[in-house]
Amino acid sequence: EQVSEFIRMVGILSKRITVVDDSFGDSSGVTTTLEGMQSVFDKLVTDKAEYDMILIDYYQNVDYSSKNPELNEYQVQERFARYLDIFKNRYNAPIVLLGQLKPYDDEKTPFKLRIEGRKTIYNASTTCVEVQRDTPNHRSKFIIRKSRFPAALGEEIMVGFDKGKLV
Repeated sequence: EQVSEFIRMVGILSKRITVVDDSFGDSSGVTTTLEGMQSVFDKLVTDKAEYDMILIDYYQNVDYSSKNPELNEYQVQERFARYLDIFKNRYNAPIVLLGQLKPYDDEKTPFKLRIEGRKTIYNASTTCVEVQRDTPNHRSKFIIRKSRFPAALGEEIMVGFDKGKLV
C-alpha cells in the first residue's frame, strides 16, 4: 500500500520521472530486497501505471530477501533476474538495469564474467551494453556486448561528455 501511495504522490508532483528509493514513510528495503522490488513492479501492473521506461540503479543492490533471510546475495540476485525475465512480458516498457563491472583488465575476460554479483542477469537480458569512459578525450564508449541482432554485437558508439553531461 505504501509503495502504491508513494508512486501516486510522486506521479502528481511530476509527469516526467518517478523515483522510488529504498525507504519512504515507515518502509525500508523497497529497492534492496527481492520482495520490495517485486512489490513495486507488481503494483505497476495492478495499478496499470504506464511509464516509458523502468531504470534500476543498480542491480547488485538487490541483495536481501526479507521473506527468506537465509538466502545469500547471489541467490537473491538469481531470483530477481528470473522475476525480471517474467515481468518483462507483463509490462510494456523497456527495463534498463545498471550494474557494476569488474575492472577491464584484458580482452580475454568475457563481459559476462566481469559482471559483479550473480551473472544470471546476463542470460535474462535482451541487450547488454558496456560503458567505458575515455576521460582524456571527454567522451564515453558504449559497446554492444549482447543483442538480439547479431550484426550489432561489438558495435561501439562514441558519446561526448561536457560539463557533467553526455552530449
